[in-house]
Amino acid sequence: GAHPVSSVAGSALRSYVRIILEISRCKKLERWANRTEIQNRIPGFQVRLGFGLHFGWAIEGAIGSTHKVPPPSPELARHLTPPATPGQID
Repeated sequence: GAHPVSSVAGSALRSYVRIILEISRCKKLERWANRTEIQNRIPGFQVRLGFGLHFGWAIEGAIGSTHKVPPPSPELARHLTPPATPGQID
């Protein structure tokens, strides 16, 4: 059945926070990011993730397939494509 937007968004946010916490605690990933060859090439490199959440219409279909179900407005894709700044909420 249908789920209220606030319930879905709350579950997504909890998932995002958990992923970020797990990545920040991952010693293997930290060792990889701190490798000398990586730090020499990109001083101060850190592993960071960004997330976006859209609730509603979206383009559906297998990646690479010509069979797609388009959203009601092509403008939706245009609004979803620009990168967000950290902490940005639109």
